[in-house]
Amino acid sequence: MKTTHKASSAIALTLTLLAASSLQGVVVSADFNDLSTGVLQNQAGGSGWTGDWGNTSRIVVVGGDLTAPVATGYALTQVGTPQRVENSEVFLNSRISTRAFGAGQSGEIWFSALMQTTSGNRTGISFNHDNFSIGGPRLEFNGTDVSWIPASGTSGSDSNVVNIGETFLVLGQINLVAGTSKQDSLTVWVNPTLTTNGSLNPDDAVINVTGTEFNTASFTNGLDRVGVMSSIQGSTLDMLYFSDNGGSIAIEDVTGVSGIVIPEPKTYALALGGAFLGWCLINRRKD
Repeated sequence: MKTTHKASSAIALTLTLLAASSLQGVVVSADFNDLSTGVLQNQAGGSGWTGDWGNTSRIVVVGGDLTAPVATGYALTQVGTPQRVENSEVFLNSRISTRAFGAGQSGEIWFSALMQTTSGNRTGISFNHDNFSIGGPRLEFNGTDVSWIPASGTSGSDSNVVNIGETFLVLGQINLVAGTSKQDSLTVWVNPTLTTNGSLNPDDAVINVTGTEFNTASFTNGLDRVGVMSSIQGSTLDMLYFSDNGGSIAIEDVTGVSGIVIPEPKTYALALGGAFLGWCLINRRKD
């Protein structure tokens, strides 16, 4: 009985640690309302970052918040001076302003942003890219269409997913699975319906890529820098949020909506399942 008790305690501890690990993370956010209007470069603000926004003087802070469509149920609010970011140019000239996280994120990462596009022009988010020019992994909205561009070329796309001149909500999940790079993945929804204790259906995603299509190599050390991208005035972005708290907690961090059910990462589910099976078998043993 003594041996059984020790083994049961060890497995119970493993279950506790596995569950707790999904709750430990950081939130990085920028609503741009605590900045001065004008060039974004050399300004800071927000929460969870280190250093200033950099790389280009063409991404600027302008007046006016973006507001998510009511039907999405998005519940994060903004305070301070209503502002957002966009390109200062009146002709097509894509630029990216990037900034580093105070602490890198890993595992299951959720992110969100509010965006708006103009006809034939781009806005989006870059990942682990530190340059003003277009490059590196990025989620790009061009006119009405969306693309995931892992480095060069396009590995995932969908057309006619947004309306020109209308604000839309972007919600994404990045899964970085240590030691099993082929399972690394990106899933992106546009204007999902978010309800308390509701669910997110992967079949409704506009982007769903894995492994080399996702560009695992660029995320070997996790995610520690992102950028805001715009190609022209009017292609704009606001309310940029990232969280690696995992699961429904991370979704609430980036949307303000609690209790949303999502599939667990495969390795996490297998680990919990294996530990639980072991616990059941041990507790059925007879001395």
